[in-house]
Amino acid sequence: MERKEIILIGGIGDSKSFVGGEHSKNMHLLSALRECGRKVISADLADLKKHPWKGIRALLILMIHPKANVIISSSLKRSGWLIKILYFFKSRRNICFVGTGCEFASSIAQGRFKVKYFQNISNIIVQGASMKKELESVGLKAIVLPNFKRMDFLPKLPSKNATDIVSFVFLSRMNRKKGVNLIIECAKKLNKEGWCDRYKVDFYGSFEENAYKEEILKTIIDIPNVKYQGILNLREVSGYEKLGEYTVMLFPTFWPGEGFPGILIDALMAGVPVIASDWHFNPDIIEAGKTGFIIPNQDEESLYKAMKDVIETPARYTKMSAYCQQTAYKYDARNVINEDFLTKIKM
Repeated sequence: MERKEIILIGGIGDSKSFVGGEHSKNMHLLSALRECGRKVISADLADLKKHPWKGIRALLILMIHPKANVIISSSLKRSGWLIKILYFFKSRRNICFVGTGCEFASSIAQGRFKVKYFQNISNIIVQGASMKKELESVGLKAIVLPNFKRMDFLPKLPSKNATDIVSFVFLSRMNRKKGVNLIIECAKKLNKEGWCDRYKVDFYGSFEENAYKEEILKTIIDIPNVKYQGILNLREVSGYEKLGEYTVMLFPTFWPGEGFPGILIDALMAGVPVIASDWHFNPDIIEAGKTGFIIPNQDEESLYKAMKDVIETPARYTKMSAYCQQTAYKYDARNVINEDFLTKIKM
């Protein structure tokens, strides 16, 4: 039996070209499709502005494989031009659009990207019910599919003693709107109150702007228990083992493009509960009192109180670790991207 052929288009990248959550999701999607027996041809659009030839290559791949199904898994900023081209040429392919982040649904619902361009798209995949409602309000149908990760292993939960200092971890892009500055301000306040020896905060992630990197490094140089630790490689078992050593993840994001953050799945896999902002899909992922807590958005005082609670009652949070790992399996790629789902979207 001949394998079904799928062209996967989006930010895929490689070790030298990383495009954040979209890259991670597409790597897991690529693996899941192949595991389901599909023949996948990838067309990478990472760093498209710097490398416009990637767009030309994607069009050539479409021409060379005229009968292949197509999955466009990307933001509209990166792939909108391609959707327009497929519309103007009245493509009759089976095309599935997997939108990343939250902004794409709003762009369509509010008319910034015209609904008509989706006439040739067979299926639109969204990450939550609110996005589905936005698209339905302008006459488009959508299928809800949560974010996912391939879970070949879950790290062994390390033993954590009540006498250990509490360790907070931030793991995302180093960006003001991800809540980096909120965490630093809370650390300053906690230290001023005498908690400095009871906890530490480690930041992991890439900086998008050198000026912001200089600002943050200059700010934390005088805070002894706050460190920038570079990049944590979660492609390796050791990365998850390192993540599992932390008491709690802090994720007070208010970034407009936040969708279903894959990093929250990483935290669950590592058995680390999360204190997250009430922003986009965070409340759908974090079960209050079971896998962490949700705090009001952009509320420094609430974040400070939550961090203080962890410092004062760390056992309350370490008890959540086992349930975090149990919950993670809901987002295993094999439970999300399977034969039933691919049959539903005719892939």
